Amino acid sequence: MKKEINVTNEFYPENPQLEQYTAMPTELNQESANRLGEELRYNSYHDISFENRNAGSSNRNSAYDSLLMEPMNDSGAEEALEGNEKKSITRGPRRRLFRNWMWEIGACFLSLASIASVIAVLSVENHKPLDQWAWSIGPTAVVSFIAAIAKSAMLVAIAEVLSQLKWQHFHGQAHPLIDLEIFDGASRGPLGATKLLWRKNVQTLLASLAAVVVIVSLLVDPFVQLVFEFPALSRPVSTASAFLNQTQVYDPNGYIRDAHLTGTTASAVNAQMQAAIIKAVSEQPQPPSATCSTGNCTWPPITTLGVCADCTDVTRQVNITCPGPTVANHGQYQCDYGMPSGRNISGFMFRAGASGDVFPTRWNSSALSLGNTPGDAGSDALLAYIEAVQLKAAFDYDTDDMSSILRQPTAWTCTFALCAKTYDSLSVTNGEMSISTPTEDLMVLTGNTTNGTTPVGGGISGLSFYQGLKVNSSSSSEDTYRINQADYANLANYLTELFSTGWGERGFGASNRVQQSTAPNLGWGLSEAEDLAQTVRSIAEGMTEIMRNSRNSTPIAGEALRTQVYIEVQWGWVALPLTLIVLSIFLLVVMVVRTYRSDLPVWKSSSIALLSHEVNGWAPGSGVMRETSTLQKEAKDISVTLPSDSQDMRFVRS
Repeated sequence: MKKEINVTNEFYPENPQLEQYTAMPTELNQESANRLGEELRYNSYHDISFENRNAGSSNRNSAYDSLLMEPMNDSGAEEALEGNEKKSITRGPRRRLFRNWMWEIGACFLSLASIASVIAVLSVENHKPLDQWAWSIGPTAVVSFIAAIAKSAMLVAIAEVLSQLKWQHFHGQAHPLIDLEIFDGASRGPLGATKLLWRKNVQTLLASLAAVVVIVSLLVDPFVQLVFEFPALSRPVSTASAFLNQTQVYDPNGYIRDAHLTGTTASAVNAQMQAAIIKAVSEQPQPPSATCSTGNCTWPPITTLGVCADCTDVTRQVNITCPGPTVANHGQYQCDYGMPSGRNISGFMFRAGASGDVFPTRWNSSALSLGNTPGDAGSDALLAYIEAVQLKAAFDYDTDDMSSILRQPTAWTCTFALCAKTYDSLSVTNGEMSISTPTEDLMVLTGNTTNGTTPVGGGISGLSFYQGLKVNSSSSSEDTYRINQADYANLANYLTELFSTGWGERGFGASNRVQQSTAPNLGWGLSEAEDLAQTVRSIAEGMTEIMRNSRNSTPIAGEALRTQVYIEVQWGWVALPLTLIVLSIFLLVVMVVRTYRSDLPVWKSSSIALLSHEVNGWAPGSGVMRETSTLQKEAKDISVTLPSDSQDMRFVRS
């Protein structure tokens, strides 16, 4: 027996949809009819005319509950409304699931392709000069731009994974309603991801891992910047020149053995050698010289003929005798300094008239030439032996004894000798010569030799005589080093005259005790030397430099370098963005598989999906909630779930 159910038309008096249900069979139970009435009553379109609603939703019928459910035909509607036998509507093929993730899958591929492009650019440009970069935009900007694309594409996929996880979180499980907002915030940026990680952590491992990716992605940009280093490196240039001289022979003038040349004089020392010595005394030593067309060059180790010097402080070995002033010396003070060799050097202090001014001796030295007569074979190739007294103490006329200043000397013994100097490191950097401290090997004499040639036009003998030399530490008897015999004697005489001199305060008592000396009086410079040993070494270095660049020198080729800025890639910094991208792909794959297995709709971050859901059994408190915190507080107090056995778009209060 059939009976009709009367559905009230109180709220919709002109609604023809209600009229078509006035004659429904009894198989449509009262509960379904009432529910349909409630739907129509609270339909958001109730204020729109029925004709307009039909025009905008022609594919809908009275049994179509949601915009997110598939449309049904009339027969399907009748089946849906028949009792409680069928509570859900069959979903489309699961193959559509992968179509719903196509944008995210594409974003992951774009991210992977972008990071691969970054690695390719870095591999191609690594170790190359920066000036070979062809683009007007620098490599850092290009790589940062591509990395930004990779990062953005990666975050697109991660954001959708987090959004889908909020539905997965509630599917078939009860959780606080506030979790819905936590997951939604995590998909929006690092702050929300931090909140999810702080509140859920191990409870939602997959979501927490995705949140970590979002947070750590903040480091991608600085890490990409750190990938590059731009060191300034020097590379050899084959077309540039780099030469540095060395010598084994010193014969600047080419003296020959001739009847008209029977003696040697200090004045015969060439001007370059004299200038180098004077510069060294004034603490301006001769700078090393080389040919370097690029301003940056290096050379292999070289060994050259040169001059070595050594000074020893013998103050404690000096015997000082200072008799008082006598009538014979007109009231002047005099001290005698007995040197270790047995020779005597004197220091004086003069009175300057009635004024009482005093002028003490500041420097007094005596030298012995060792190169006038060539020594026997096997003896050291010495040039000069020097003994000197240097007075540095200040004198106070009112309080000090006038002879006290003379009793405070610094005594020195110094020697000059020919030697072989080995320089292990020689380079020019930005036009400045840098040379290592040389290793010094004293020379010994090996006897007289000739150059074996006769000048054109003859001559009495026409032969240049050399003094043979060899390194003292070498057992070889081969004469690999030589010096013109005349130049050897001239250098010895010049150094002897230079260091046989004195100097008094204000110039009083300045003298050069060598008769007819051609060397300048450098007593003033020697008396002012802070470290006499260093001054003497500077003289030897200056003399070596002149010998090394004399007319008998041999050029040694080096490497001319050009400094360029290069691109150097620090590959370790690429690990972070690459790891994040791989991790995002992994999370996306896991999310797709889990969604497929759970038969959960792919709603992701859809706002329409959220609007289409309601919480069955809960409504916010009365009144208008003007503060988010009030709503959040209520949401924390209830737990909801998405029933896994129903397709109603409702959260059910647990």
